[in-house]
Amino acid sequence: MWFQKTINLKSKSRGCHLITNEIEKQIPDIQNLKIGMANIFIKHTSASLCLNENVDPDVRTDMEMALNKIVPENFPYIHTAEGSDDMPAHIKSALFGASLNIPISNSKLNLGTWQGIWLCEHRNYASGRTVVVTLNGEKKVLQDFRKIKVHLILIDTYWKNDDVVSRNCTISKSILVKIYRDQVLFYTVPRKCAEAMQNLMKHK
Repeated sequence: MWFQKTINLKSKSRGCHLITNEIEKQIPDIQNLKIGMANIFIKHTSASLCLNENVDPDVRTDMEMALNKIVPENFPYIHTAEGSDDMPAHIKSALFGASLNIPISNSKLNLGTWQGIWLCEHRNYASGRTVVVTLNGEKKVLQDFRKIKVHLILIDTYWKNDDVVSRNCTISKSILVKIYRDQVLFYTVPRKCAEAMQNLMKHK
């Protein structure tokens, strides 16, 4: 199963922002997946995505300070036409990257206890950012087990009952029906009976 959605995030101030909840609210289709992979991709070159601390906001503050130390604005850049914060933003974006791959388990993003999705905004005055989320995985299967009573007339089929083999007999038997991917499969009955039972079920 494949699913893809484009998400428009509101503009944010320069720095690192926790957006896990924003992303999860926009992808309800993840509930249809038992197991799979989520790719989150940002369509910009002056902002980035990463996985990091999801509890203490001081970590995000410290990360922004560290990035500014590693990639200062007062460096003799050649590309300066879009402002002093632009070239450093491109470098920071290249360091963190534009996409994340997160496993899906039991219809949820399988993040660590302390992991969250960060949007790292590297410009001083940025507009909203666009993120594309792509989900792929094994679809959840509805399994419904129920007991039903089936009454059949089996023609040209031998059925052994109480050590007596009879022809054209009528049987009454409780069977287990498993609904699996829109197909009804029958158990504890002869293979030859399956088609007759399936036809019977269509009229119940």
